[in-house]
Amino acid sequence: MRKIMFVFVFLISFSITLYIGLLLINKNSTTRSFSQTNSVSVELVTENPKDISSAHNAFGFNLFKLINKETKNGNFFISPSSIALALSMVYDGAQGQTQTEMQKALQFQKLSLDEINQKSLELINTLNKTDSKSEISIANSVWIHQSVVVKPDFLNIVKNYYQAEISNLDFLDPYSVGVINDWVNTSTRGKIPTIINKIPPGVMMYLINAIYFKGDWEYPFEKSNTKDKDFTSFDGVTKKHPLMEQYDDFNYFENKDLQSIILPYKGNNGLSMYVFLPKDINKFIADFNAANWGKWISKYDLRPGTIILPKFKMEYETELKDVLVQLGISSAFTGGADFSGISNTELAISRVIHKTYIDVYEEGTEAAAVTAVEMMAMGLSANPPKPPKPFYMEVNHPFVYTIVDNKTKEMLFVGVVKELK
Repeated sequence: MRKIMFVFVFLISFSITLYIGLLLINKNSTTRSFSQTNSVSVELVTENPKDISSAHNAFGFNLFKLINKETKNGNFFISPSSIALALSMVYDGAQGQTQTEMQKALQFQKLSLDEINQKSLELINTLNKTDSKSEISIANSVWIHQSVVVKPDFLNIVKNYYQAEISNLDFLDPYSVGVINDWVNTSTRGKIPTIINKIPPGVMMYLINAIYFKGDWEYPFEKSNTKDKDFTSFDGVTKKHPLMEQYDDFNYFENKDLQSIILPYKGNNGLSMYVFLPKDINKFIADFNAANWGKWISKYDLRPGTIILPKFKMEYETELKDVLVQLGISSAFTGGADFSGISNTELAISRVIHKTYIDVYEEGTEAAAVTAVEMMAMGLSANPPKPPKPFYMEVNHPFVYTIVDNKTKEMLFVGVVKELK
């Protein structure tokens, strides 16, 4: 059997979407050949939708492509929702050129500030749901150095529309680091224990978003079916790795370039994982945009088949300044930043720190993300259809995955696995 490399997209559908690669295999047929382009092309797309989840997703598609270019053959996992919500709080205080740059990068050009705030509140209230089978939690906080006077209007907005906890701390006291990290640890149920190691001199504020998800599969994988099988990494190296397997009826589609499946979670949150298995992962990611996403998610139909999926756990951490500058948010990181809507103190963004965690196992999935925006003082038919042909999909080479809320189509997380360790 010829080697095939594929990309896998994992979508948790509590309206979180994911994109992935494809391996087309039928039980009684040979594996189709698989190729990959060596170059990573990045074409940023401006969508400017009129709803908040579509804006977050459009921002996420562009961000995903840029991070993929930076990481090359490495795995990564991000939460576009977490990053967008954290930056949205900052956007409320941006003025002038800084506001214009953030508006364009965040795909907010067809949304007024009032609409962004109101729709963000509605999104948070929609997503914050817990039942006996699944949990999704979104939390925001603002941490202010006690020497800074923040405008009351800004504090009212982040408190009322983002449900942010607001705290004043002495950033010169090392204890403040522990206070902030305790909030992060609690908000992610211990999966991301810390977001900062120290508070650099001149830092005046942190605006932080945390997202946590845990859900059981609607159709769990039997542990006895998990076997060590071949997984071919992006570089062509094949290693043994635990792959889970089951046969059932799933929503599925395939075309000449990819296979995709929807794996639902239990509970009332409407979450699912979307797995995309492409023949060429870099080409797939280059074509990964809102237009194609809309085409793909309309093509699933229910059919019986076998899904073989890696069992994996991953932690990821990055700073987003460089990719955000590439998206057009440049003045916010310089002395020319205008955040006069936050404070009369001249502020600029010094860092945007992003950490994530994901664990995919036989019973379900657990995921978390934290984004911290660090701000520093400047100066500082009639005939019945034929039964569908059973599919066979084995995720055994690089893949992309995302978690999406099915109702709002909000893409909460997205990642790439190019090797398994």
